[in-house]
Amino acid sequence: MNDSEDTKYDGLVDASLDSIGGITGTAIGFTLAGPVGAFVGAAAGPYVPVLVRKVASEFQRHVLGQREERRIASVLELTVRRINSNLEQGYIVRQDDFFHLGEDDRSVAEEILEGVLIATQRDHEEKKVRYYANLFANIAFREDIDRGLANAILDLVEGWSYRKLVALAYFTRDDHCRPHFRFGDEQSVTRLSLGADVYSMGRQGVLILEDNNSYSIDVEIYGITEFGKVVAELMDLSDLDVSDVEEVGDILAQNIGRWVKNRSK
Repeated sequence: MNDSEDTKYDGLVDASLDSIGGITGTAIGFTLAGPVGAFVGAAAGPYVPVLVRKVASEFQRHVLGQREERRIASVLELTVRRINSNLEQGYIVRQDDFFHLGEDDRSVAEEILEGVLIATQRDHEEKKVRYYANLFANIAFREDIDRGLANAILDLVEGWSYRKLVALAYFTRDDHCRPHFRFGDEQSVTRLSLGADVYSMGRQGVLILEDNNSYSIDVEIYGITEFGKVVAELMDLSDLDVSDVEEVGDILAQNIGRWVKNRSK
């Protein structure tokens, strides 16, 4: 990347951060090489954006297209906005070693944030950007989410479509249906593909399913697992567009009455 491109990307990152008030304004005056202690303890909140700026600055070495640049700028801004919001609601930034530099001169927080930026860069579905931001911002306040779990969740959702996020959000609702899928039954291609989505989510441990036939897909979805609830909480899927969630629910609810009748014979 040449000097002009470096300047262009630096300006993009600066604009995404400088446009945010509150804790970001406090952090702007600090250098990227500030002491590790600034990231921990009672005053950790105001310094979290320093970490965001540091990782974003290092990320400029990636070659980015125009849309990728916009997504990266957006996820950075949304991340700090969410951190602001959490602090305003009285949440405490985690006090464990999440922000401490390890033997490789890198903190777990930097590792996870870089993972979020890479996932955002690669993901063509721009509707997911907000939820990547929520993921890192909320992990920064959850000491029960260790390094391994954080990376596992990031790896999981990076491979999901936006529709899978919507499906997970649907199953967090108390009024969700219990859809049943069986290949060979007459149904729309859209419902079959959504059935494949939720079936794979069950295999990944986020939905509770009953597989009634080991030779073909004949499966009923009962609800969400504890792991699925953690994923939904960290990404704050309750913030999803209600119309998107209802659309997925309507598709899942198709033909349920006929299947229940057939299974009772």
